[in-house]
Formats: sequence, C-alpha cells, structure tokens
Amino acid sequence: MANTKENKPKSGLGTILKWGSILFFGFLFLIVIAAIAIPYFFRDELVELAKKEINNNIKAEANFSDVGLSVFKNFPELTFTLKDLTIDGIDQFEGIRLASIENLDLSMDIMSVVNKDEGPIAVNSITLDNPDIHIIILRDGTANYDIAYTSNDAKSTEPTEFELTLSKYAITDGDFIYDDRKGGSYLKIVDLDHSGKGDFTQSIYDVATKTNIKGLTYNSGGISYLKNARVNADVTVNADMNQSKYTLKDNSININAMRLNTDGWVQTQGENVNMDIKFDAPSSEFKELLSLIPGAYTKEFQDVKADGNLKFAGNVKGTYNSRKLPAFNLDLDVANGSFQYPDLPMGMKDINTKVKINSATSDLDQMSIDIPQFHTVLGTNPFDVQLKLRT
Repeated sequence: MANTKENKPKSGLGTILKWGSILFFGFLFLIVIAAIAIPYFFRDELVELAKKEINNNIKAEANFSDVGLSVFKNFPELTFTLKDLTIDGIDQFEGIRLASIENLDLSMDIMSVVNKDEGPIAVNSITLDNPDIHIIILRDGTANYDIAYTSNDAKSTEPTEFELTLSKYAITDGDFIYDDRKGGSYLKIVDLDHSGKGDFTQSIYDVATKTNIKGLTYNSGGISYLKNARVNADVTVNADMNQSKYTLKDNSININAMRLNTDGWVQTQGENVNMDIKFDAPSSEFKELLSLIPGAYTKEFQDVKADGNLKFAGNVKGTYNSRKLPAFNLDLDVANGSFQYPDLPMGMKDINTKVKINSATSDLDQMSIDIPQFHTVLGTNPFDVQLKLRT
C-alpha cells in the first residue's frame, strides 16, 4: 500500500507534463503557422502602400521588381522588402540613375501593421543591401538628389502612412559617388558597410555608428587627396534635433595606417552648415602619414621600411554653403623620417619638414602656405626646399 501511494503523485505529475508538452508544442505550432500566414494576409496591401508612399514623396521615377514579407528575418518584427529598387531622374537628369538597391528592408512593428487603421505603420529599422548611389550637382547648382516634394507641392500634403520610429539602420556592400561639378570636388566610396544604433524617436539622443570602407577616393580642384583609401571608424554622435546639431563624442577613425582623433560639432541651418571640428594624429610614426599619399598604400606597404616622428593637427571652423567656406588650418611636423619600398633600389632618409596651411576666411586668395623647412636625402643626393605662398 505504501508503494501504491508513492506512485500516485508520479502518475499525476506525468499526466501534467504530458499535457503541458502537448499544449506548449501546440502553441508553438500555432505561432509558426501564424508567422507563415501573416505575410500573405498583408502583402498586397503593403505593396500598394509602398507604391503610394514613394509616388507621394519623390519627384523621380521609382520601380522595384518584387517584394518580400517575413516574420522570421527580424523576429518578432515584420520585415517588408523591396527588391531591385531603382530611382531614376527626370527633366534635366532624365536617363541618369540616382540609386539602385538590391534589397531595401523595412522592419515594422507587427501590431502597427495589424492595427493600421488606428494609426501609421511604425518602421523600426531600415537596411540597404548593395546600394549604388550616384549624386550629381551641376554647374548651376541643380542636384539630382533634390527629389523630395516641398510644402508648396500638391503631393506633399498627402498624409504619410508610415512613421519612422527607428532604433537602427544599416548599409551593406554599398557604392557611392558624389560628383560636385559646381564645387569641383569628387568623392567615390567602394564597398561601404555602415550601421547606426540609437533612439531616433527622441529629440536628443546618442547614435553609435560603425563604418568600414574598402576604397575611398577624393579629388578637389584637380588635386587627388585620397586614392582607394581604407577607412575604419567607430564614432558616437550626440544628435540634438531641436537645434539640428551633431556633436562628436567617443570616436576612433583610421584612414589607411593613420589613426585620427576628432572633436567638435556640425550644425545645419537652412542652406548653411556650421561647424567647429578639431583633429589630430595621436600616434607619432611617420609611416602612418606615408600611407595617405595616393598610390603609396599598396599590398606591399606592410613591408615598407620606415622610421621617423610625426605631429599632425588641424581644425575647421565656420560656415559652409554654396558661396562660403569655413576657416581651416593644418600643422604638420616630420622629424628624422625615412622610408624604402622593398622592390626599390634606394629610399629617402633624413626627412625633416614643417608645413603650416592657414585659411582664416572664405576667400582662398588669402590662404597662406608656409614650408620654412623641407629636407631629405634620396640615395646620396640631398634636397632642400623652402616655400612661402601668398595670394
């Protein structure tokens, strides 16, 4: 009798566990079925909403080949994907493609989709896969990216059915060209991976960003400043949306072999971009500066023999717009520098130089360049240069 009494609780516990397992897996099965079915319920409706939103907000031709809808991609959010999205210019930019994006993912609050009649659909994250962006500014200042409807346009009064409640965004394998034909500058970025996280719904928030670029080229005024440079950056920015002001906080920026520290802020006011930014190189190796020379940072760069000390600092302060440039200055000091590539018969040694560039106003005619000392020895041949440039 004692054994019988002892077994009864076990039998009862087994029954509870059995039915508990059945209920659990049954509930899990229903969730999976719902996750598969929900996208089909809302697919056509979201496609129509996407087409309407695009047409109501841009002055350009937009197309996409297909759409996708999934609960599993960013569970528990609903992810809506536009596939092969293209945006082509019109009028003077007809035939010029502004953007092509392999996949544009919008992760949305699933309940805002279910209850869309009660308010706009909340978009919590945006991801661009393999975007190719080509920005052009013509000599008259007209830009092909200026496609958003303004308050004076009829379509701009259409209420939006999507609300940005972003907490993160990402760009993977992106290519970007900025061709400013009016300002005479050209920027090309190849293989960009960039992401940011923050509470973008607040008026003041921090956004932590990570950036990796395999090739960055920048030309201005016919001068090549960077060519296929590699960039790695972890930067935290404090965004004050009330003042449209963005302040740099913790940051680590590497361009090729050079590490830079930056500090300061940027503020937009209408067409003006106000800024006060300081930068310097905390390391003191001349080889890092050598890596910035266009064409010098090759696959053999790690085998380059280099020595010497470096001091590098500068700042940019003032207002930038189509008629004005901020003031800027740069100080460079190299002491006892030397380098030699492994496949060259000779190198340069005894590199000692001081360079100071100062532009106190927007008038570049008043910029001064002073090189009171430049000395180096190539092989056994010494070179000495002094330069004072004005007007």
